[in-house]
Amino acid sequence: MLGYLTIVGIIPLVVATFVFGNYTLYERTLPHYQWWQRYVIIAIIFFVQEYTIITLSYNATGAVYFHYVIPLLAYNLHMTYYGDFMAILTPVVINTYLVLQGQTEFIPSLWIGLVVYFVISKIGMIIFQKSILHRMVSGILVINIMLPFAYGVLSQWGDSIYFMSYIFNPSDFISLCCGTMVLLLAY
Repeated sequence: MLGYLTIVGIIPLVVATFVFGNYTLYERTLPHYQWWQRYVIIAIIFFVQEYTIITLSYNATGAVYFHYVIPLLAYNLHMTYYGDFMAILTPVVINTYLVLQGQTEFIPSLWIGLVVYFVISKIGMIIFQKSILHRMVSGILVINIMLPFAYGVLSQWGDSIYFMSYIFNPSDFISLCCGTMVLLLAY
């Protein structure tokens, strides 16, 4: 029950809050800094935000959800370079989380999520050139639902994903869909 509430309510609202804060940061604060300082600030803030989302998700459900949502939303808010930069940092943050949890081996399959992010964001940009809302909805749905399923499939092939080695069941699908809709409504 706690996992369902976390996926459907808490994480989407936390992500929406982070994205609103990021938008203000990008529009008002970052233009006053040099380009390299902007990326340092973004990396620090994103690390904290992503670590929070991963911790909430992992502690409540035993899996990590919503880990590419902040980069995808930043990308679709016409901050493509910042979104792509955060997407590149996402596997690093997840691996750092695992190291802090006691796992010492690097998990290469987490980089598959990065490839999926880039494919989805670029295809969405081509298909929905004029509609940011359609691009965000389709991208977030695909990333939130397909990535956990892909991680589950990979774990059956022997890849050691530890926290993502679970069987994707219908209740996960329903809660991810509901959580994604709450996120989009809050957004």
